[in-house]
Amino acid sequence: LRDTQMALQGSRDRFAALFEYAPVGYVILDSSGIIRQTNATWRAMLGRPDDDLRGTPFANTLADEDAPIFLSRFRAFFRNPAEKRIIVRMKRNSAPAFHAQIEAKAHDTAPETASGASPSQLLVIVSDISDLQQARQEIEIRNEELSRTNDRFEHINSVLLGIRNVNQLIVS
Repeated sequence: LRDTQMALQGSRDRFAALFEYAPVGYVILDSSGIIRQTNATWRAMLGRPDDDLRGTPFANTLADEDAPIFLSRFRAFFRNPAEKRIIVRMKRNSAPAFHAQIEAKAHDTAPETASGASPSQLLVIVSDISDLQQARQEIEIRNEELSRTNDRFEHINSVLLGIRNVNQLIVS
């Protein structure tokens, strides 16, 4: 019994460390959208301590323009508990907001949740995708530049074709 108890304690400690120091942010919300638990990664993303976050609405960590998007999806999740994924901007304590991909999943493991009842908690997985968003913007800028360059080449080609036609008329 003691060996089993020690093995369980070791397993629990490993799981707790995995949760706390995962490469993505984890936030557990109750059915009202209030933060109940966070991990160190998410707190570091925001630059805020756990005491500052626990017991506050998750929507308060989002950019003002993106909070309504999250809230509408959050309410829909509890009506239809399936995986949800959105991209929002999150506020940092003393730095500019960053782009984050948020995935929401039911957190309850109780039998009544598995049988189809709505979950009472939500696990929100937060990934900082600022670099990805910046790369997408740069690709869009490069595509626009290439499109303008292509338009210029087409114009130059049409001018050269006109000059060639005039030269052929002169020669004939």
